[in-house]
Amino acid sequence: MAGSEIERLIQLLAKLPGLGPRSARRAVLHMLKRREALMLPTADAIRSVAQSILPCSVERTASYPGRYHVLGGILSALDGVRPEDLNIAGLVTRCASGEVREVILAMNATVDGQSTAHYLTDRLEGTAVKISRLAHGVPIGGELDYLDEGTLAAALKARRPF
Repeated sequence: MAGSEIERLIQLLAKLPGLGPRSARRAVLHMLKRREALMLPTADAIRSVAQSILPCSVERTASYPGRYHVLGGILSALDGVRPEDLNIAGLVTRCASGEVREVILAMNATVDGQSTAHYLTDRLEGTAVKISRLAHGVPIGGELDYLDEGTLAAALKARRPF
């Protein structure tokens, strides 16, 4: 039984960004060797965070007075994340109720992020809600020499008068 539980833990850790199956196996074996000092405190911390942290309850920029709707992720065919796995129905319901005037899509500039944004736009079609997205391009403090062509192209496309 313990072997299957260890394998389950390895499989779960392998789903984290930057960890593949081999790295996850090394991490689990390392934690098992240091059960009291590492594994048990990690399990307690994960349990505590899972029970007490609510997604997006604080607005980090202190510059937007609106309300938020947390989807809980992005659509991803590779990871098996489907629309019903996210809180999309709740967003559609809120928008249909008339209480929402604008939806600002805050998605990563990845294929999955853009696919999610397009899906949401399609789902919200027919409502009176204005749909916009966060700007993409040159970050504040960013140096042009270190930006890729896609980021520069997005910045040029989204330019505005100075």
